[in-house]
Amino acid sequence: YNTDIVSIENREQRIAEIKKENPFEASYYKFKQFLADKHLRLAKEELNKKGIELSGDFLSGNSHDEVWMRPKAFIQNAGMYWGFPALDLDSKEGQDFLKEKARLYAKRYDNIRIDAAWTYVNQPLKYNGSSVVNQRKYYGDKILKIIEAEIQAVKGENYKPENIMYEFIANSEDFNAYDSNRNLNPILEKRIQIYCSNI
Repeated sequence: YNTDIVSIENREQRIAEIKKENPFEASYYKFKQFLADKHLRLAKEELNKKGIELSGDFLSGNSHDEVWMRPKAFIQNAGMYWGFPALDLDSKEGQDFLKEKARLYAKRYDNIRIDAAWTYVNQPLKYNGSSVVNQRKYYGDKILKIIEAEIQAVKGENYKPENIMYEFIANSEDFNAYDSNRNLNPILEKRIQIYCSNI
């Protein structure tokens, strides 16, 4: 693919071309992914036997490969202001993608750090062609609750809220950990956080 705007038709055509022209490469890539997943699972099992928990970083950023894989899950004409594609958190496709991602991390890791968690609370958007962030979409903790519910569904009775850590390090324009009276933001009260504030 060679475009920022991805259509399902373009994607399906390219997948068909790859399967036809490079079937070995496609199969080999899948095999490498299988091996990586298997060895991570085996490593986690060995660590758990020794009483050690494996922690993983739930990345807030998404790649252009993920946009190509699930174009309807992303806002096509905007990104997060540090260059990552912006997940469409209002769409069913965007929320389904996020749920799938949460389930994957829940299966792979004992503890999860939600990278730049504030972006799920107050999503920063930069529209293509603009040099400034010109929109922030406020969700409160709606999106965090979606992530938590998926993790809990995978972990079942092994779910412990304290096994999720949220990074809320942001400047005050993006997210405030405290109000002007130094009271903790209610979104953070029952969550394990890494946070700061420059107010």
